[in-house]
Amino acid sequence: MSLGGAFAGQWIGGMANKPAPAKQYYLTFVPENGLINCGHDASLVDLPFADFTVDFWIKPTAPPSSGGKSLLCKDDGGWENGWALFLGQYGTYHDLTGFVGRSGSAAWLYTAVPLPHNQWTHVAISWDVSEDLFYTAYNGTWIEVYERTGDGDLGTDADIDLRWGRDFPQIYGSPPPSASLGWMRISSGFRWTPGVAFTSPKRVTPPVVDGTTLELWALDEGSGATARASVNAANNGTITDCTWTEDA
Repeated sequence: MSLGGAFAGQWIGGMANKPAPAKQYYLTFVPENGLINCGHDASLVDLPFADFTVDFWIKPTAPPSSGGKSLLCKDDGGWENGWALFLGQYGTYHDLTGFVGRSGSAAWLYTAVPLPHNQWTHVAISWDVSEDLFYTAYNGTWIEVYERTGDGDLGTDADIDLRWGRDFPQIYGSPPPSASLGWMRISSGFRWTPGVAFTSPKRVTPPVVDGTTLELWALDEGSGATARASVNAANNGTITDCTWTEDA
């Protein structure tokens, strides 16, 4: 065998032994009932008492109906404990609304910037506790927000479950949005500097857990009723009425 042939054989063999890339998936909320319930472990309690960031990939799949649809909720329904995010209605498109509860009133965000239908968008939301302010970015570009400063004290959410999708129990009577959801992450502090454009993490490759990651749900199971938490198994999500789809 020639020397070139020997090298060729090694190359082909190396390629044959290369592991297949890991598959990635996403979840779609079933209308009215879609829910991922992550419980209320102490590791994710009272996040609004300090700066924190939530980021995820989302694809609204239908125009909004009237009223807000629950996207992420850790609030008891009294507007004074915990925090929540909703997909609201911006004409024929969705936008993001949310709040952090305070006694007397709440700090709100209204993005008034639409999320396009049937298109993936990376959303990053950072809470600035010292300013009572949300900073919001779509696909690495920071957008304007509206805030109303609450004049009371922050209320604890220690006994309130973290829920993606439908309120459970139906505190606001709010079903989940008509949307698909990619990986989800909660981080301490500002993961990106507000006002400075950044490159969004890839949708089909969940980010690695780093020193600021409080929790990451990679959504790489592809089936079953559990969304595994990457940092603390106590934050595993129980999935109800969602469908798995292999990502392209």
